[in-house]
Order: sequence, then C-alpha cells, then structure tokens
Amino acid sequence: MKIDVGFVLPSGWVVSEPFDNYEHPAWWLKCPRCRSRVFATTPMVVENNIPTCTECAAYAVLQERRKRADDMIAAGRGNESAFEALVDADRAGRDAQMLRRIL
Repeated sequence: MKIDVGFVLPSGWVVSEPFDNYEHPAWWLKCPRCRSRVFATTPMVVENNIPTCTECAAYAVLQERRKRADDMIAAGRGNESAFEALVDADRAGRDAQMLRRIL
C-alpha cells in the first residue's frame, strides 16, 4: 500500500508528508466532516484505525444526548429530573464546543 499526500481513507485524507526520524512514520489527516486535523501513524492508516477528531467526537456525544432527550419527551417523561439533567448537559456541551471554536 502506497500512502502519499491526497491518499483517501473513510475517516479522512492525508494532508502532509510523513514526519522524519520516527520508527513508524506519522501523518496528519484531515477529517472529512469538520476539516480538522488528526494525527496517525502508518500502521494506524494501514489498519484504518484512525482516531476520531475531538470536534466530531463531541458532536456525536451531543447527538446521543439529544436522541435520549427526544425519546424521553416521546415517552411523556419530559418533566422528570433525568430529562432536566440531559438538557443541562446538552447546554454545557454546546457551550464548551462554542468556546473551543472561539479559542
């Protein structure tokens, strides 16, 4: 397998040359959803074992919370304390995500 700049993976594409002086060359990949960069070694690329970028991981957590909140509303449990905790966690997650984008 020849890995080079522009090599496309399901979790991103290679955007930099390998770093020198490493036992296993390392690459910067660009996330296909949010365009942030993710670090990966050649074995990780070959095995397609690329970590999720932090932005997409935070987004996935927010989506899961929102789905649970929607399910609770559909079940008529919208006024329980567990629902309020989900809403508070969602707000805190959105605030933290917004601060990451600003800073």
